[in-house]
Amino acid sequence: MGGLEKPRRDKNGKRLNFYYWYAGALSEPSRNAQRLFFWDDAMDDCGAVLFLPGKTVPYSRIKSLIEKLVADQDLRKRHRRELQFPLEKHYSKYPVFPEEI
Repeated sequence: MGGLEKPRRDKNGKRLNFYYWYAGALSEPSRNAQRLFFWDDAMDDCGAVLFLPGKTVPYSRIKSLIEKLVADQDLRKRHRRELQFPLEKHYSKYPVFPEEI
């Protein structure tokens, strides 16, 4: 499950898009996971923040992280990874990334 978040612009005017994904209530506790994907319109600046399985991060913290990613290019670089689109097709299941296995 998940959803597209409202796009934001960084200080240089680049538009950043966000998609929040989670496997929650219907998942086994060990498979309860969250991800926050981000990308710019050119799909050059892409990445995902992966949260540990079994640890639930409140949505308010996710929103705060979105604002930090918009403001901090170095933070985006730390979470940079190549993404495949559409996200729902490639990342709708868990685990997908090597760190999640």
